[in-house]
Amino acid sequence: MVELAKNFETLIQKDSLLELFLPRTLGLDSTNEMNEELNRRINEDRRIHIVASVIHGIYFLRLVVCSALTTHEDISQAHAIIHNFAKDVLKNVKHKYLN
Repeated sequence: MVELAKNFETLIQKDSLLELFLPRTLGLDSTNEMNEELNRRINEDRRIHIVASVIHGIYFLRLVVCSALTTHEDISQAHAIIHNFAKDVLKNVKHKYLN
């Protein structure tokens, strides 16, 4: 499972929309409000489950690999889902402030 977490970390590091808050931790490179919205949308979608945490007032998201059956393909699919929701959240924020 450590290898899968490293794989996911590599995908996030290559993604211009997302950042690592701490090693192998996930959040939009943005505000708490946007991360809360991203968390809500992903968990309402129910294809994957992520966990939110707050440290020193910073709201961030975690993808935890708990199953020994999880594959690299599963991790890539989870990243794609997160990335697409992140794009939507960012698009809505831009629309909100430009209109």
